[in-house]
Amino acid sequence: MAPSFSVWETSFGQYIPGLTALVHILKKAQSTASPELAASLPSARLAPDMLPLSFQVQFLSNIIYKTRERLTGGKTDGYKSAGDETTLADLITTAEKTLELAKSVTPEEVDGSADQTAQIMMGKRGTITTHGKGYVFGYGLPNFYFHLSTAYGILRKEGIDIGKSDYLAPFIWPFGEPVPDASS
Repeated sequence: MAPSFSVWETSFGQYIPGLTALVHILKKAQSTASPELAASLPSARLAPDMLPLSFQVQFLSNIIYKTRERLTGGKTDGYKSAGDETTLADLITTAEKTLELAKSVTPEEVDGSADQTAQIMMGKRGTITTHGKGYVFGYGLPNFYFHLSTAYGILRKEGIDIGKSDYLAPFIWPFGEPVPDASS
């Protein structure tokens, strides 16, 4: 017998810890960066030809909104980045509101969508028609992890004191108890 497949678990079940990590690393940047550095972070990039931190957060917000829309058959209420965030505080607010939206999606809303049609606009390449499962695995999750990792990388590049555990901890916590520090 094949294991059951939960669209919610493989999409929003991953988006929620990822957004939790995003809020955490942005707040850590806000609390530790000098005022000058904090002011420059939204426009910081990993490379000159890459999009800035503000875009990474905006894209993460919009991928949650679009995933919900595509997997629920068109439900479009809820928070979506307007794309006008210019400060670190703005980015934190967007990340927090996006996390609230992700937490509001229930398994009942999306678990029946694995086989329903979903369309993905691919810019100059046109529109691709797939199904809910294909959308999650072929577009939603890869884009989510790419932009989350890029946001993390930008903050590291700019000298923010964050590490692997700042990124991974929210993904791991639901599956076990924290291990006590051996040095204590």
